Amino acid sequence: MVVRPSSLAWAVALALATVPLAQATASGSGTPFGSQIVVSPPSKLMLSYREKVAMDAAGDFVVVWESLNQVSRTSSIYAQRYASNGVAEGSSFLVNSYTSGDQEYPAVAMDAAGDFVVAWESLNQVSGTSGWDIYAQRYASNGVAEGSNFLVNSYTSGNQEYPAVAMDAAGDFAVAWESYDQVSGTSKWDIYAQRYASNGVAEGSNFLVNSYTSGNQEYPAVAMDAAGDFAVAWESYDQVSGTSKWDIYAQRYASNGVAEGSNFLVNSYTSGNQEYPAVAMDAMGDFVVAWQSYRQASTTSKYDIYAQRYASNGVAEGSNFLVNTNNSIFDARIRPAVAMDAAGDFVVSWDSFILVGYIDSSDYARCYSASGLALSSDVAVSPFVPASSALATVVFPPAIAVDAIGDFVVAQGDYYATQTSGVNTKYSDIVAQRYAGEDGMADVSVTGVSSDTTVLPGSGFSVSLEVVNRTVPAFETADAYLNRFIGGISHPTIQVTLPTGAIPLPVAGANWSCLQAGVDTLSCTYAGSLVAGQYSAPLMMSFIAPDTVGTLDYGAQVSGSSEPAFTGSVTVANPLSGNGGGGGFGWIELLGLLGFGVLAKQHRKLSSR
Repeated sequence: MVVRPSSLAWAVALALATVPLAQATASGSGTPFGSQIVVSPPSKLMLSYREKVAMDAAGDFVVVWESLNQVSRTSSIYAQRYASNGVAEGSSFLVNSYTSGDQEYPAVAMDAAGDFVVAWESLNQVSGTSGWDIYAQRYASNGVAEGSNFLVNSYTSGNQEYPAVAMDAAGDFAVAWESYDQVSGTSKWDIYAQRYASNGVAEGSNFLVNSYTSGNQEYPAVAMDAAGDFAVAWESYDQVSGTSKWDIYAQRYASNGVAEGSNFLVNSYTSGNQEYPAVAMDAMGDFVVAWQSYRQASTTSKYDIYAQRYASNGVAEGSNFLVNTNNSIFDARIRPAVAMDAAGDFVVSWDSFILVGYIDSSDYARCYSASGLALSSDVAVSPFVPASSALATVVFPPAIAVDAIGDFVVAQGDYYATQTSGVNTKYSDIVAQRYAGEDGMADVSVTGVSSDTTVLPGSGFSVSLEVVNRTVPAFETADAYLNRFIGGISHPTIQVTLPTGAIPLPVAGANWSCLQAGVDTLSCTYAGSLVAGQYSAPLMMSFIAPDTVGTLDYGAQVSGSSEPAFTGSVTVANPLSGNGGGGGFGWIELLGLLGFGVLAKQHRKLSSR
């Protein structure tokens, strides 16, 4: 039933004044839960950085990173798997099989069941090229490699760098990267991509993403929905006429790789550089793009984080919006990351540093609902504090991933040095922290019907209310990811506004309990569990109508829900004066069928998302 347990813990606390908010389980909106996870411990031999993270529908996750050997000066790609409770599954493992050349800039994506793929760039692996190429490796959910490392790019005459990867619910995936001089005669960087089936077989060939090839196209990002539709975003130089700046462009694709529409400009502000895009997509194909923008917030600010939401058909929802609330001219907000859950709620994270002395400050994140409503302020997500003897600390840009219900994990690397007897020793580490997702914005809704829409003065009538879990289940995973509610972490509570003037009788309903919350209000809690799209047992409330004729209004709302309230009405009238009608909105269909002089029982229907 509960798709965001933290949200409904908040709802219970709000509904029952005797339960303080601070006591709710996992209050949400970026609240850390569990202890800090040391992914790669501080080391002066192996420096770890450029971390990335991916998460499956149930909250299991994998962290990948680049590790530099201080002795041999060669770098390799490592990974570590974790269960949803943050416990490491096995030990860290080497991803690349070729170790004669540097392996850098890893990327990772995971399907709904926990199978995952890692991509990276490898130096000199393709014999005689003396350049960078893109390689990848598939893994089963238990961490066992499926097949061997494989070459992604077919063009090997120029460098291929900065891979990005996305995977759908069933394990099909796409890799995007930037390629140098592949478009004949341009001597520029362009964005290419390649699609793969879940078994690792390439679908089609490498294809060019950007249509504008006169200026450099760099730093691709890719996101995919549950069915395999995907979007690629990147930064383009001098494409907006006369700006001589970087701007953010994107392109949508169907699951078969056919482009949907053309390349489109994401940022509306084009006077300053727009760089380092990140993109995330929900199960239905709605997506969000985030990037860093130079001096857009004010003429005195440096870089800030902006974002733009899109519907699954590529139509912009709202306009570009500023993500960070801290706009100090002494700070710069850079290198965003973004992750989105199955229902479209999303989290944006970024790195922040102090411009005076270029001291790294902290990493931050901010939570949003699917409608774009901010659910938190800037939340610091830099859990590691180096030794007090550290001379300076660099906090690398955070990596972020979210599960199907909105809980997320942030992985973050640190680089620092200590000094002993005048000798500097360099260290680095990677840590991770799990966080509760959105707070107070459940997608549990309430519906209701009246047994009769017209009643005699002084006669009895009843109202039936239900709560429904409106979460869209993950593609081809049924409702497996809803296991967070099992055991009753928190239960939906609805505030029922009673018909004024009507005399209430005892209420009844399986798994329901009610408390009088006011003269005309009941607070009722449902203690059962439901899968996506399922109704609760009805909450039956009986009343005696007043002797005065007129309309009796009533309603109900899930505490903390982002869904509309339900409203209804009953007409008290003399039968000779005619039948009156009821009213309602939300997911109620009033049919108004006559039956032996009174309106027959109304019916309801649940609309789809």
